[in-house]
Amino acid sequence: WERRASTLLMMSIPEAQKEELVSTKRITAMKILCHLFTTFQPGGLAEKEVILRSLEMPAEAATVADAVSALRKWMRWRRRAMELQVSEPDPFLLLKGLGRIVKKPLEANRELNFRVSLARSTLQVDSTPTRETVGKFATHLLAEMEQIAHLDPHTGMPKKATPPREQNPLKQEPRLKKLEGKEA
Repeated sequence: WERRASTLLMMSIPEAQKEELVSTKRITAMKILCHLFTTFQPGGLAEKEVILRSLEMPAEAATVADAVSALRKWMRWRRRAMELQVSEPDPFLLLKGLGRIVKKPLEANRELNFRVSLARSTLQVDSTPTRETVGKFATHLLAEMEQIAHLDPHTGMPKKATPPREQNPLKQEPRLKKLEGKEA
C-alpha cells in the first residue's frame, strides 16, 4: 500500500516538487505529504499576501452582477483574514478597495449612487472609518447591488420569471402537417 500511495502522490504533484522530492530521497507517502504541507501550507505567507492584495486592490466590476459577486468574494477574503488573524489593512484602504469594486456600477446608476452616498454619510465612512463601519458599509453595498441586479433594465421593475409555455404568447405551438402516402 505504501508504494501505491507514494506513486499516486508523486503523479499528482507538480514536476518541480517531484524533482526536489526524488533528489532529497523523500519518497515515502508520509514524507511526501509533510513536504507538501510545508510548501503549500494553508495560512502561510503566500496566502496572507493574496488576502491583503484582494482586500486592498480587488478587480473592478463592470456590471452590477459582477459587483455582487466581487463584493461577496471581498467579504469572504475579509472573513478568511479574521480566521488567520491577519492584521487587516487600514479602514481607508479597505474602503478604497470597496470603492474600486462598485465604481462603474455606481456611475451607471444615479439612484443607486444617491442611496450609497446616503449610507456613506450615515455611517461616516469617509471621515472616520472603522473596521465595523466598513463592514456595515460592505453589507449595505451588497444589499443595494443585489436589489438592482434583480431589476429589469427596461422597466425598472423586478424581473419576472418567464411564464410557462402555455401562457407565453410569444412562443408558437408546433404545427403538424398531414402526411398522405401513395397507395399501390
